Amino acid sequence: MKGNLVVLICIMIYGCTSNPFWQDKPTRLVTIRGKVFLENRETEVPVYVFIEKLGIGGYTDLDHQFNIEINGLETSDGNFSGEVKVFYFIHNYKIQYSRLAFSNGQLSSNQTDFDSDGNLISPVILTKLVKFDIYVNNGWNRQNQDSLQLNLNINVKDSDLQIISTLSNYDESKNPSGIFFYKSREECYFDQNNIDLYQLNNLPSNSSHNWIYFIEADDIDAPDGVYFIRPWFFIIQEEVPDNLYESLGLNDTYLINPNHLNLPLDLDVKSISLQ
Repeated sequence: MKGNLVVLICIMIYGCTSNPFWQDKPTRLVTIRGKVFLENRETEVPVYVFIEKLGIGGYTDLDHQFNIEINGLETSDGNFSGEVKVFYFIHNYKIQYSRLAFSNGQLSSNQTDFDSDGNLISPVILTKLVKFDIYVNNGWNRQNQDSLQLNLNINVKDSDLQIISTLSNYDESKNPSGIFFYKSREECYFDQNNIDLYQLNNLPSNSSHNWIYFIEADDIDAPDGVYFIRPWFFIIQEEVPDNLYESLGLNDTYLINPNHLNLPLDLDVKSISLQ
């Protein structure tokens, strides 16, 4: 009798663990991969790859390759079907996208830019909108009460451009700095007092500009040390979806905050010693 009871218990346990009605529904997993290059391959800045509607993003690696896993394709109305755009983004390059089609939670066989296994058929090449160069002293002794000057040289390429900055072109008595001093996004300092003047700048194609930023010694409360330095600006590209910026932590793109450091940007990093 005791032996029969043991056998019965084993059968019940086996039935519960092997019966598909007792198992959770498996999560569908799709992987897409491909290569993204920057024109002339003049920088190694990783490209941000973002899948709209699904809100999934990732970066290219040192070989310019992206490899993104997509899960959560099950929905309350059935498995996800439809077409999404896969965006390729660096802040000062023209954004591009590829189309990716799903059918019932899997990659559709009816693709244009990817094959049915999720491989991007042709590499994407991003073209530069504008080139930035920063010129600033590598040291600033604030005890002398001297102001710091930073020059941002701007060379616009083949398309007209709109850039929002905190630098006024019309009122020389106001020179909000909008300059980040940072070691990381968590350890970032900027002038909190003089950042309320936002200026929309229309820059024509193939033009050059020099913006001069000033910051007074008492306007930055960063402790002494060595920091990276970069001015705040925002390039308007209407084609960029809002949730791409949100996925990078920018819920308000026009607000100056350290999350702007998350924007992938082709800009030589400069450092400065503060005393």
